[in-house]
Amino acid sequence: MDYARRTFDRMEEKDVVSWTTILDMYVEMGDLREARRIFDEMPERNEVTWSAIIARFSQSGNAEEAVRLFQEMVQDRFKPNESCYSSVISALASLEALQPGMNIHAHVLKIEKNVVCWNSMVSGYSLNGQLAEATKLFNRIPQKNNISWNSLIAGHLAVDNFDEAFEVFNGMILSGEQPNKSTFSSVLKACASLASLEKGEYAHAKALKFGFHHDIFVGTALVDMYAKSGSIKSSQKIFNRMRTKNEVVWTAMIQGLAENGFAEESLHLFEEMERNSSVPPNELVLLSVLFACSHCGLVDKGLSYFNSMEKVYGIKPNERHYTSVVDMLSRSGRLCEAEEFIRNMPYKAEANAWAALLSGCKTFGNETLAKRTAESSQNLQRQSPEDIFSCLIYMHQEDDGLML
Repeated sequence: MDYARRTFDRMEEKDVVSWTTILDMYVEMGDLREARRIFDEMPERNEVTWSAIIARFSQSGNAEEAVRLFQEMVQDRFKPNESCYSSVISALASLEALQPGMNIHAHVLKIEKNVVCWNSMVSGYSLNGQLAEATKLFNRIPQKNNISWNSLIAGHLAVDNFDEAFEVFNGMILSGEQPNKSTFSSVLKACASLASLEKGEYAHAKALKFGFHHDIFVGTALVDMYAKSGSIKSSQKIFNRMRTKNEVVWTAMIQGLAENGFAEESLHLFEEMERNSSVPPNELVLLSVLFACSHCGLVDKGLSYFNSMEKVYGIKPNERHYTSVVDMLSRSGRLCEAEEFIRNMPYKAEANAWAALLSGCKTFGNETLAKRTAESSQNLQRQSPEDIFSCLIYMHQEDDGLML
């Protein structure tokens, strides 16, 4: 970078291309202060220069500066392109500046009639959670394409409006617009979150109709959807038919088996992945493995996996992995080990960790440890008493001196 800057500074004549090149370098490095200084020094600018710096300020969270630059651009009578509109709409949406946004919409509608500009505006609002504005704009698009529909679906998905995301997808199908793999990945994620087998099967049928039989992204979404909807056999069927399996689909299948009560099958699949696949385990896979070991009563095996996470797999255990070990020890009656494990954790124990230990105390009738655990959890997590209360409530009743 230093060499490039020295070369630029030594140039006797600098045209707009050389200025734009050095500007782009600072923009790509994220040095927006220097980029803005270079931009202000430029004797002449073009649409590419304006769009690049507006986009970078918008993407870096400097929304107000992005909007100011856009206003300067329009005042200088430069014509924004589709990318520029998308950047400034995203900036305005993040600022919740609806009125300026609508002013820009009006400006767009006067000078641009193509669907790309419309899509940029819909995407900008929907991905910032302003679905009402996004829907109004979407409904006004004279000729929608699949990007228009996908933008609105993604927006609903981003704010957990899963039913609405599915309804937009259904409207897309009824309109005759052809969905793509992005459409199906999004709508199947919505169906998985709803755990709706009926909706998921409908989306699956449409995926087959439109020829996405072997697409890895759609296949992965289907595996996850069927597993989360409780249809583990359908999930396995699709998984086994997939020609290529990546990290995400292995994770979805191993996790799906574990969470649906097929702990042994989950462990067998993990071992198969290690033997026959070049895909390395990730945090979620190992969490599912610990979950499966816990529910199979394979405590020593689970502890072995946990202790191997950093040494063998290069993954540092997080709070959820530690909580899973507490659950594993507590389920097997190794309550003192579980208590010691909590006290030696490098993280502050989650409410779920205390709940797991208390549940073990209840199962194995250890009232003394239950009371000590309840006191410790309340003392250590005063900042979230509602979480602890939900974990302890069943421990606050006694019958003839025994905890219920």
